[in-house]
This record gives sequence, C-alpha cells and structure tokens, in this order.
Amino acid sequence: MTTAETSILRLGTAEVELCSIGEAEVFLSYPASLDEWLSAGERRTLEGLRTPKRKRDWLSARVAAKRVVGRRLRALGHPTPSADIEIASHESREPFVADEEGDPDESLPVSLSHAGDYGACALGAPGTRVGMDLERIEPRDPAWRELMADDSELEPDSLGSPEALTRLWTAKEAVLKLLGVGLSVDLRGVMLRADGGVQLAGAALERWKSLGAPELELHFARYHDCCLTVSTSRR
Repeated sequence: MTTAETSILRLGTAEVELCSIGEAEVFLSYPASLDEWLSAGERRTLEGLRTPKRKRDWLSARVAAKRVVGRRLRALGHPTPSADIEIASHESREPFVADEEGDPDESLPVSLSHAGDYGACALGAPGTRVGMDLERIEPRDPAWRELMADDSELEPDSLGSPEALTRLWTAKEAVLKLLGVGLSVDLRGVMLRADGGVQLAGAALERWKSLGAPELELHFARYHDCCLTVSTSRR
C-alpha cells in the first residue's frame, strides 16, 4: 500500500525523507500492511507503545527511514525489502541501521525525528555522522527560551519570532543528536555563532573532542509548519 504523502529533501550531504502522520494512521488501520514495512522486532516495539499518538509518531519516522535507506540500497545495486531493513536503537535511544549481525552499519548513518504532522529520517553519506531535528513552529513561553539559549544567539529583530526560536532549537538538538548525546546534556552547551558556525561548551564540547573534534555543518529547511535542521560531520 502506497500513497503520495511523502517528500524528499537534500540538505548538504544528507537525504531527508518525510512521512505524514496520516499515512502512518492508514498503515495502523490495516495491520497486515505492516508486514511490508517492519521486522518482527520492530513489530514488537510498535505493539509495546501505549498510546495511538506514540504509535503514529514512531511509525511515521520508521517508514521514512525505510524509504530513504531502501532508495540508497537500490542505487548501490542491493535492493532490499523494507521489512529486512531494521532500524534499531542503542541504549541511549540513538537509532541505527542494523547489519546482518545486528551491529550499526556505519555506511548508512541515520537520524530520526517527528513533530506536528510528520515523521522524518535523515540519511548521511557513508563515512559521516548525522543528526536531524524536526519541530513545529509555534509560540513558546519566554522561560523556555531562557533555558535553551541567550539573546546573543539571535538577531535582535528576531528574538520574538517563533520561527527563529524553533530554527535555533532544531539546530541545537540536531548537533546533540550527531554527537550521540541527545537531550541528556544542556541545550545551552551548543551555541550558534553570528557567522553560522557552532560553538560548544560543557558536556557537548567534551563529547565532540572524544569524537576527534570533527567540523560540524548545519543545513536548514522549512517544511510546511515545521523547521528542520540537519547537522553533519565526517567520522
């Protein structure tokens, strides 16, 4: 079963696929269709999610991942059924494409996110790390901004802009996902400089150093009512 409710973006060296929550709802309404998409282990994970929203969010991002990874494998001459492409997770919940032994396939680096009406997956180039975040653009409490950033990270005329704040948030979280730490560390440890570069501090800085201090790139997009940011680096 297929629909046209997907979109493909290229941001830097990464490919991004989006899948609508509505499409995930269709699959959930016809459980037999899930056999086309999910491995046995993934089916168990889906069944263990407690709420319909969690199931929709999880499935939309996984379908996006299967599509973008499947497209890469076909281009390489290795067509693979979607159910045989397993998206597993480390204990830290960082996703990865599992190889035949269940270990991370570093030639297929992925990052998943969901927000609003979409799930998404970014697939990096072989030999890279990738982090991606997707967030809906909407007004947020000023206290939230203070927890996330300081005014020096935004242009003065955009301090009150929901889109500027959401874009900044996605950039910070994308970098933390690339570093493999997610929201376990302070968002203020990732700062965007005026020249578009990234400055790190605290636990984020230490993690970056442990990875060999790779150069970090950021790529931005707006998709309907959401901001999407991809961060990439060489391994």
